[in-house]
Amino acid sequence: MRRLLDIARPAIILLALAGLSACSGKAPAGSQTPPEDQHAESPDKVVWNLYPRGLTVNLSAGGELNPYGGQSNAVMICLYQLNGAASFGALAGLPEGLSTLLGCGKFDPSAISAKRLFLQPGGKSSEVFDRLEGVSAVGLAVGYMTPNPGGSTCQAAFPLRKTMVGLPFFKHAEYTPEPLVLDVRLGAEAMTCRPRAPGDSDPYPAPAEPPPPAEARSPRSGETPSPEPSTETSNPKGPQRP
Repeated sequence: MRRLLDIARPAIILLALAGLSACSGKAPAGSQTPPEDQHAESPDKVVWNLYPRGLTVNLSAGGELNPYGGQSNAVMICLYQLNGAASFGALAGLPEGLSTLLGCGKFDPSAISAKRLFLQPGGKSSEVFDRLEGVSAVGLAVGYMTPNPGGSTCQAAFPLRKTMVGLPFFKHAEYTPEPLVLDVRLGAEAMTCRPRAPGDSDPYPAPAEPPPPAEARSPRSGETPSPEPSTETSNPKGPQRP
């Protein structure tokens, strides 16, 4: 019996150590706190972790878009994920800065990623992305044929949910990152964009399709068909004498 215990003792010790490790509550190395589980004491203490499917960009365009040569044309939209919007905003206000943003590259360290999107006149699409690690804002630049720094860019920060917690008279604020839904409307030569609040509907719904034309119906058995409207004009005064 003692010999069996001596043989089993190493396995028992390993199992005990594994149980202690599991009960300690320490996260495995390299793991990240899920964004929805954060309780930062102030916005500047929020940790911007990777957030799967944390960014939705809804694009819509009118029938008149990017006019050139007497007709509408498709546009290219460059979507940036940013760890701060200051550099993007500075470039967006200058003609040469807009040209840099339309290059759709990492113009400085604040640009975490850049991606090209395309939209046709009258088009509508919804694009979903992971919010990348370190990203707290997005910026968009649209390549209109006629450059327009004031109407060719927009930017938005990811929202933070503020919650008051604690005992009465001793409450304090906690901040949690939220997903961003950005509605973007592309006009003929300028764009508008706005973050969508939870529960809001699409501000740019697709136009309703016209009802189909009524089909002609054959008269049923015993039913008198409706007379065709007359194209003759009547003269209420009767024939005129020459």
